[in-house]
Amino acid sequence: MSSLARRTMTLMPIALGACSSSESQGGASRTASSAVATSRTETSHPCSVQLTPIQRGRLGSLSVGMLIRDLRAVCPQAAPVAGTDEEGSPVTLYVIPVSRRDTVVADIDSLAAGLSVRSFSIGFAGPRTPEGIGVGSTFGDIKATWQRVGAGHNEGRIYVWPEPDAGISFALSASMDSVDPRWKRVPTLIPDTAHVIELLVRRPQA
Repeated sequence: MSSLARRTMTLMPIALGACSSSESQGGASRTASSAVATSRTETSHPCSVQLTPIQRGRLGSLSVGMLIRDLRAVCPQAAPVAGTDEEGSPVTLYVIPVSRRDTVVADIDSLAAGLSVRSFSIGFAGPRTPEGIGVGSTFGDIKATWQRVGAGHNEGRIYVWPEPDAGISFALSASMDSVDPRWKRVPTLIPDTAHVIELLVRRPQA
């Protein structure tokens, strides 16, 4: 399973020309969640993006792997924010306003030619998978929807995802300290009442 780099956000807007781990698909960037929470300021000009249903690596006209120029063609209001990775190297995320209060955060793969989107993070209710799972759903809902799920963690946050992989991970509200330590091998030990607090849309693993 590939890992997704953790980002430590400073959330400072940067010039557009300056764009420059975890153990599982659950390795969402929590800084993307921080960016969503921190950037929830009202905007009078959100982008018109269809967010439901969430398909494999797609949010309507937004897609994992798209270049930054294509992202900004879809949403000119998308704004870069600066941060550092776990080694202290500079990284860039893009905050995409999708309503007057809600934002989607794009994690950028700076190693790709032309810069491309690695994943999208959603930390607000509304967008859902074709099966109806979204922020606010419970782990019980997830288990009832998919017969098999994988589980992993990143900096204390529990993530689960359908197996076979569908290119989406769900961050849960349950604390690792409060869950049976066998939960990664036996995800059914995670409490059914744990609810989804973030969706991570990424490239499906082969």
